[in-house]
Amino acid sequence: MRRFTDKTSWDGSHSSTLFTAATLEASGRHPALADVLNEHLVQWSALESKRAEAESAITRAHAQVAWADYALDVTVKAFANELLRDAGGKASDKTFRAFFDVAPSEIVKMALERELERLEAMWLVATKVKLSKRATAALEAMRAAAEEGSKRVAARREVVAKRALLAMDLTAWRERTDASRVSVHLQLQQWAIAHDDETSYAEQFFADTEPRAKRKSSPSEPPEST
Repeated sequence: MRRFTDKTSWDGSHSSTLFTAATLEASGRHPALADVLNEHLVQWSALESKRAEAESAITRAHAQVAWADYALDVTVKAFANELLRDAGGKASDKTFRAFFDVAPSEIVKMALERELERLEAMWLVATKVKLSKRATAALEAMRAAAEEGSKRVAARREVVAKRALLAMDLTAWRERTDASRVSVHLQLQQWAIAHDDETSYAEQFFADTEPRAKRKSSPSEPPEST
């Protein structure tokens, strides 16, 4: 039989276990062994439901962060435009440079988390300069977008952490199930010896094994023709 490893896919481990359980049932000889693996399959289904939910949550979290990033970028550019309007279009203006020591386009290129860190300096600058009403409104819009972005980033971190914990459960299932598969394989080998069956009897219950070898002829049986 082929053991599960770190490279065994989640779906692949299910397919292999299902194949063995189904073959055990088909044989009609080993109902207790089939029951053991079927219990693992029930556990797999429960974990699969959680895994699918976790993956959906991750996708949603990424989408929400992406939108929050876009929304924040819009407000950053709007604030920069208001500052430039007040400065008569001069990017060298002292107030403009206090907020944007790099071009606004460079800030909006940043990933959301990095951009939020960059904006922390702006909040400090805002306490030290006087802005026009339009610029102040644009600043507050940017602050609101940043706060929303921070919430989305925190939410994504949470779902990523939950997925990491679930990954540990998936690994534990694979290890438990593989241990049961090994036990089933051993018991099938013992059954084959006790019933004078083919030496490769146990392999018939496992997918992706070597081609089965025929049982050697006993002294009372004629050799197979070639």
